[in-house]
Amino acid sequence: MKKLVSLAVSAVSAFTLLASFSTSAASTPSYCPKMYFKASKADGIHPQSNRRVYINSKDINGKADISFNIGSYVSDTKKQLFYMIALWDSTDKSIKLSGLKDPQSGDNKRAYNSIPGIISYDDSNFMSVTYSSGLSVKPFTLNGEKSDSYPFAVFNATIPSDIPIGIHPIKFYTSDEPFVSSEKTMMSRLSLNDGSDKSLSPNPAQKDAEPLNIAVSDRILGDIDGDGVYRADDASSILRAYTLVSSNKPSGLSEAQMIAADVDGDGYISASDASYVLNYFTYLSSFGKKDIYEYFGY
Repeated sequence: MKKLVSLAVSAVSAFTLLASFSTSAASTPSYCPKMYFKASKADGIHPQSNRRVYINSKDINGKADISFNIGSYVSDTKKQLFYMIALWDSTDKSIKLSGLKDPQSGDNKRAYNSIPGIISYDDSNFMSVTYSSGLSVKPFTLNGEKSDSYPFAVFNATIPSDIPIGIHPIKFYTSDEPFVSSEKTMMSRLSLNDGSDKSLSPNPAQKDAEPLNIAVSDRILGDIDGDGVYRADDASSILRAYTLVSSNKPSGLSEAQMIAADVDGDGYISASDASYVLNYFTYLSSFGKKDIYEYFGY
């Protein structure tokens, strides 16, 4: 069922604008604002970075489904954006997206002064947010120092307690990975004003729109052998896997181990991950009491 939360731009006009932008000629600038998600902490949910949330399946198995809040952000460092349609959903339909809303309420603020048009389809996880300057091409007025000082939308994700091991992305639809149905093709759209006499439409690609990867393993982050104890061997396993992968060879680790080895949450296995584990092992050896998530601020 479709839910309309804010109606600055109606569902009909939002998709009409989307169609008009898709058919109009536009130059392709080298600069493109970056879109990304940022998750909030919850029981069993450990946001490592803007691009990754870590879950140990053993922490949630047998429990009720877990919900957590996610903000959608755009980083427009040149402050040129005057029109935006952002479209996204979860590739794993067992992860339910809901509660899409305007961030501005009480002391909370949204990225821009403009009131967004918000559409969500609860039965398909599809979400859409539109910001427009109306008939003006004047860049949006910011509510903070930067465009991503505040989110442009917020929503909830609900994770089933039996979610399988793996990477489960929440992704923006982009020019190179659009939403395609029998009726239409849609993607996120941006329009910029760089001070020239025409608008620029960079049409973000996946490189401009980071997914939020929900990373599920069956062990504590960094505990590669899964014995519940941190040792130098865990760091050595990560370093060995990194060396193999760098030589285009199999890592020698299982999927669950590879997910747990990405300790810094950047999406890659590297010497940095091994250093994180060694640092934490040294901390524990000095009678440190924090778990690895608290120690690294996850």
